[in-house]
Amino acid sequence: MLHHPEDRMGRLGATSRWAVREGALYGVVEPPSTDEEWLTEALGPLVEGQVGVAWARQGIPETAAAFRLATRAAHTLPPGERRLAWASHRLPEVLLESSPEVAALLVEEVLGPLRALPADQRATLMETLRALLRRSGSATLAAEDLICHRNTVIYRTKRLVELTGCSLQDPRGRLMLELAVLAADRAGGPVRRARPISP
Repeated sequence: MLHHPEDRMGRLGATSRWAVREGALYGVVEPPSTDEEWLTEALGPLVEGQVGVAWARQGIPETAAAFRLATRAAHTLPPGERRLAWASHRLPEVLLESSPEVAALLVEEVLGPLRALPADQRATLMETLRALLRRSGSATLAAEDLICHRNTVIYRTKRLVELTGCSLQDPRGRLMLELAVLAADRAGGPVRRARPISP
């Protein structure tokens, strides 16, 4: 996913070691600057796929944890997208990537009730929810994005609260909605309810 990184790092004054680990090119880089922008610009021209980056701030003992974080950050990128992703910039996505079971449960518990609705209603409510999240819960601004009346957004918001049990006005509710939408988008849509296994 990176084209000859050791050569470029050396030319830019960074010490680096590269190897293959768990099927991925893995590098430990000691850059001349601890600025994320420096490393992003240094690695940018070499990126040929999905690349994750994480600091090992405590040095060598922390490299295994940094490798796991970088791997998860790379996995949060959409399929086919070629770019570099810092774990520190994608923490919600990395969190969901770290626990697929929790991600699936979030979608099921928070957005599951929307599945019972007809497809057009479900799509409209999801579009409204995304607009509200983007606009920090403002019905007025969400209505502008959706090109509809503010009262329509207020009605849909009440319906969303009824269905999900989460309010955008409550910090925990908003967090649950944000993570559930993110998890649903990463899964490519609502997770199907698993059938219980009978003994």
